[in-house]
Amino acid sequence: MFRFFLQRAFFAALLLCVFGLPNSASAAPACPRMEFVVVDDHGPRTMSGPDGKLLHLDAAPLLTSADFTGANVSPTEGQIVLNINLDRDGAQRIQQFSKSHVGATLAFIADGEVLNAARILDPITFDGFLVGPLEQAKADGLAKQINQAAADHACHAAR
Repeated sequence: MFRFFLQRAFFAALLLCVFGLPNSASAAPACPRMEFVVVDDHGPRTMSGPDGKLLHLDAAPLLTSADFTGANVSPTEGQIVLNINLDRDGAQRIQQFSKSHVGATLAFIADGEVLNAARILDPITFDGFLVGPLEQAKADGLAKQINQAAADHACHAAR
């Protein structure tokens, strides 16, 4: 019996040496992967839109989650929308782009899935904008991820 215990203890110690101790930091949620990408008929990236149609996207995103400073969910005109706040650089980038690209389409991508593709109807003049319509649970989950990342120092370091 004692010999069996020693063998098991040795095996457990060997596993710890090979694989290491569990790291509590690795259990922390990763920074969200969200981006706004210009839809372009000649873009090199392709993804299915929310309606199943194939979208061609620019290679580089216009905005990423590193540009987001917070988010909240609200009903707007009878629909659930995600209100995203941007840092100064992100706000300037989207304002400049939207000013000269009214009519362009932006795709909102979260974790590799296009959740929304919408046309810019007017220049964006604020430090944020809304995305919608979204399902309530999806919008709440995205807002939570954005707000947690905005408060997380590791996500800020990625900026």
